[in-house]
Amino acid sequence: MNFAQQQTYEENPFQFELDSKKFLQKLEKERNSGYNDDDEEQKQVPHTQKLYQTSAKSTRFGLLQKLEDQTNKLAQERDEMFVNEAKMRDPNQPQKIDEIAQHIKHFNPKLMEYRDDEARKTIYGKEDKKKDYELQEMKKKKYRIKSILREKRETITDFIEKKREICLANLNIMTKKEETERLEDFIKNEQESLRARRLYFKNDCELVKKFMNEVKFQADQAAYQADREAKKKDEVKTEVAKILAQIDRLKLQKTKYGEEFEKLDKYRQFLEKIKDTYKTKFSEFEKKDINLFSNQQSEQKNQFFVTGVDQREEQKQTQEQIEAERQQERMADLVIEILNNIEEGNLRNIQNQRDAEEDIEQKKRELEKLEQKLKNEQDEHLEMLKAEERKLKAQLKIQNQLKDQEKVDQTKLQFAEGEDLDMDKIGKKIIEIQQEATKNQDIMGKRLQIDSKVIKQVINQLEKIVIDLSESKLQFLLRSKTDFIEAEKKIKKEKQQQRLNNQKDEEKKKQIMERRNKKEEHLQKFYKGRHDMKRNYKQEKPVVETEETETDQNDDEKYLRESYELVYVPPQQKSHNQQQSNELNIKQNDRQQ
Repeated sequence: MNFAQQQTYEENPFQFELDSKKFLQKLEKERNSGYNDDDEEQKQVPHTQKLYQTSAKSTRFGLLQKLEDQTNKLAQERDEMFVNEAKMRDPNQPQKIDEIAQHIKHFNPKLMEYRDDEARKTIYGKEDKKKDYELQEMKKKKYRIKSILREKRETITDFIEKKREICLANLNIMTKKEETERLEDFIKNEQESLRARRLYFKNDCELVKKFMNEVKFQADQAAYQADREAKKKDEVKTEVAKILAQIDRLKLQKTKYGEEFEKLDKYRQFLEKIKDTYKTKFSEFEKKDINLFSNQQSEQKNQFFVTGVDQREEQKQTQEQIEAERQQERMADLVIEILNNIEEGNLRNIQNQRDAEEDIEQKKRELEKLEQKLKNEQDEHLEMLKAEERKLKAQLKIQNQLKDQEKVDQTKLQFAEGEDLDMDKIGKKIIEIQQEATKNQDIMGKRLQIDSKVIKQVINQLEKIVIDLSESKLQFLLRSKTDFIEAEKKIKKEKQQQRLNNQKDEEKKKQIMERRNKKEEHLQKFYKGRHDMKRNYKQEKPVVETEETETDQNDDEKYLRESYELVYVPPQQKSHNQQQSNELNIKQNDRQQ
């Protein structure tokens, strides 16, 4: 038999071996294995019943059990038929004649003898084995005959019952065929439904893959944006550090300017004291001039006829007094200029302080804008992450629903009434599909878990960044508030002092200008209509006097420059400084309003 026929024989219980020799050999083997000489009851039991005792122990029930019983009976009948045929055969059958041996005997008997001798020599060792084998076969034949004689003969009633059972078996086979056809139709429908489900699962897998790719892309974007935000945070930190360093520098500059201001204030107080001394001396000189003028008039009246030498001496004295007065006036002008320069320097320092404060405010505004941008970006990222989590939850719900549907389909496949059907192929296919689906689901679940972990890590990092930014912002605001409050207090104090000083300086300037005007008017009246006495001396050149006055003035300016280099301002820069001071005053007025 071929391999396919042997496989069909093993699978199908309704087919038997057609070769009688092989069938008898199997029966003899089973008899030898199950035969015992001691048990007489077992000897009396027929061989066919021994063969099919195992089938009675089957766990099947219902129609299948009946079919097994019928097949066992048919097998017993077939065995009996083969035994009867063996009995009917003649033991003395003619054997085949060897034509070659007869031909050799007829034509060359010597060659036949030689051939027989060689054959005996070569086959002598095998003759013992053949004899043993023949004895065993004779014993087996005797045992067969005894077993056949022990069995009961078949009667007509037994034959009729067997035929009846055969008809019933055929009917059962027909019904079973119908059931198998119905089951095949059911299997085809289930296969089609499974194919449709498989396509459905494939579509779901593709959708899930697309979704996971989108999630990965969004996670990559979130990570990239987180890196950008971290870089921005570092940049903001560097900017904050720079701003804090600038604030520290400005504080140092404030302290320096404050120290300079204190020094200049002390110097101003010193100059005011000097002014007071000059004022007292100038008032004394005025009194002396008035007394001298009155005395001169009286002397001129009394000494009208004084010599020329005496007049020259008097003129020299008067000129010296006038020059001393002029020098005093020049010194007063220089002191006023020095004070003006001091005021201009103070205004510059104030302007620098205000510019620094404006720079600080601008940087604070820039920081606030950057923090607002960071907050907005963080809020957007959090919203994106929440939306992704919602999508993941929806996908998990869909997967759970698919699992529930699979369970329901499996329950449909289980039949009632306890019938065990041969659906191995269908079961294997269903198991393979389920394994593929579970593998895909496990892979997707792992990917989703990994993506969720990445998303959680990104969220934690963003929360840490937000906390760090809020802490740095609070620290910066606290520092800036304290510095701003202190700076406002200092600025207010300086403004008040400047206002008082400006008022005092304006009053002093007005007094000085009034005094100058009065002195000039007095001198004009005093020298009006008078001429110098010109006797016995040459006329002095006015150029020499101007040169002397200029040299004296230059010497005074050099002295002041050498002693007060920090405060002195050349006349070219005065106009520029005045413009700046006017602009500052306008800004102050606008702020106060």
